[in-house]
Amino acid sequence: MIPKTFECLPYLPRREVVRSMDFLEILDLSLSSTFIKNAAKSLRLSFSELKWLISSPGHFVIHLIPTNPNEPKIIFKLAQNSSTKFFSGCLNGKKCRITRSGSLFTVKCGPSLFEKIDLLDDLTSTILEIFTVEKFHVKSNLYTDFLFKHSRKFETFSLSCQEVLTVKQMRMLMEGIEVDIFKLESYKPMEFSETFEINHRETHLPFANWLISQPLLSIKCEKLVIGSIEHKPKLQPIHFVNFVSNWMSGGMDNLKFFELNFKNDRVVRYELREEVYKSLERLGYMEADMPETFLREDGKRALVEIHEPRFHIKLI
Repeated sequence: MIPKTFECLPYLPRREVVRSMDFLEILDLSLSSTFIKNAAKSLRLSFSELKWLISSPGHFVIHLIPTNPNEPKIIFKLAQNSSTKFFSGCLNGKKCRITRSGSLFTVKCGPSLFEKIDLLDDLTSTILEIFTVEKFHVKSNLYTDFLFKHSRKFETFSLSCQEVLTVKQMRMLMEGIEVDIFKLESYKPMEFSETFEINHRETHLPFANWLISQPLLSIKCEKLVIGSIEHKPKLQPIHFVNFVSNWMSGGMDNLKFFELNFKNDRVVRYELREEVYKSLERLGYMEADMPETFLREDGKRALVEIHEPRFHIKLI
């Protein structure tokens, strides 16, 4: 007897049918058929990268990058309306409305921010149930915990905060995940009485007054960039002197580059430069023939310089 439908096929033939499909077909059909989704799961197919792109209140998107560069990028977005008709689907065991146009999937959502976050979470769960992903990326203007259910390791993680982060959130970002290039921006000052480990290989952070004034002797990143800052409360040159002196004497041995960006305070920049140079002279690091180049205690050459509006130290 010849099976009439896909569901009537034995398990192994189902797998072979799904294996013959491209990724778009597998995703499309898996969102409406449990049988196809289960067959696809057993094949352990993979994507190279998954990117969450969140710009609240209205932009919630996932990009899936195939391993084969000749295959098209697949995009999922949440929207209240679409130019094509929505059909019934299922995300993470929950009913949804979804449509597809080429490699773009649109999932119907309501106006609620909480609903959008839940939908993006369910969408991510469904994708990762079917496929494996090698690398994860985040670009968001909203801190949301659901990301960390799916991965604690990211190639890039860029967060532009609209609200002040809590200590718990900051500790998760700095210590609870592993990131190759981490960037945090904030439109409001973030003052913490606690200190955090800074372990991401390349780290970009705002507001130096809550960083440099704290003991950073255990940081393990290779590159630390502190972005545009206000100098209230006024930054004390001694904080920079202690930081640079510790690095020059061999502390923070992973750190190869440090940069601080001021906004528009020439007085602070001038005071900082003079204090740092004088202190390094007193400590014996300065070379007479190259006033901005120093020899660390481990024998590595380092450059300390200020190019308005930036102060930086680096190995050369």
